[in-house]
Amino acid sequence: WGSLKCALMVFFFLHLPCYLFFGLLSLRRCRIAAAVVAVFAAAIATVGVCESVKIPRVKEMELEFGNLPPQFDGYRIAQLSDIHCSQITPRSRFEEIVRRTNAAKPDLVCLTGDYADGWVDQLRSKLEPFSSFSAPDGILAVQGNHEYYWGWKEWRPFYEGLGISFLENSWTNIVRGSASIVVAGIPDVTSARPLKRASARRKELDRSVKFPYPNLEKALSGAPRDAFRVLLAHRPLPMRFAADRGGIALQLSGHTHGGGLPFLSWLVSRWNEGNVRGLYEEDGLKIYVSPGTGQWAGFPLRIMNPSEITVFTLKRRQ
Repeated sequence: WGSLKCALMVFFFLHLPCYLFFGLLSLRRCRIAAAVVAVFAAAIATVGVCESVKIPRVKEMELEFGNLPPQFDGYRIAQLSDIHCSQITPRSRFEEIVRRTNAAKPDLVCLTGDYADGWVDQLRSKLEPFSSFSAPDGILAVQGNHEYYWGWKEWRPFYEGLGISFLENSWTNIVRGSASIVVAGIPDVTSARPLKRASARRKELDRSVKFPYPNLEKALSGAPRDAFRVLLAHRPLPMRFAADRGGIALQLSGHTHGGGLPFLSWLVSRWNEGNVRGLYEEDGLKIYVSPGTGQWAGFPLRIMNPSEITVFTLKRRQ
């Protein structure tokens, strides 16, 4: 159904420019043109869906910082984002994602939101392989918007049981000798309207619990001012706020899925302060927007936009 929906959407967007010229064609040629567009849309959707279900590649990146402590020169951080486990994704996919991440030998694994699209009793067995992540400094995570669509109150203890630590408007210190770096995290704004299961196929607003709203000032409260700072935030915004108010050197985000399709990237960028995929830099802040390690089953389409496990090597600028 997701593939069919994607094909229809691509057909719609391809059909719009063609429609302007249909008035110049005979009825027979209009039908031929419509058939060609339909076949082309189906082909694009097929390629896009095949790309979306591929096991993500490991992408290596080096990032240089002038204020990085010498003890952390060469420090490696693996980022996984928008994993989107659902009832159509097999457990073997997540086993391979963990294997590839561990093979990259990161010092720290960071998860930046949107892990599951389903209830914990439906999907827990598929995400159990996440207990096998191996990194000396552990696994740190923040919530994305999808965490609040599927009963976050039930999901959180499951993830914590796998050894994943959530930074919810909080920070932690990673120490190497006499130096340290601060990793802070904020939850997603969707925390204001969490959902819960109402019946077998329905959800409703969960008024029984109030989750923390994102607050960068609170997330960094008490953190050493002179420490190198990393921020985990599901949405790739706001860059300027992080640079001016928090002294953040590096922000890791996701949410955009890399724009999905080339002709959708511009639209996605308008909702995310121009940030869609890859590395951006402004006022001393580097922000990396992951295209995602998985793909939402409601829109299983990737064109010229492969998924990835991103591994950053932090380097001290000489």
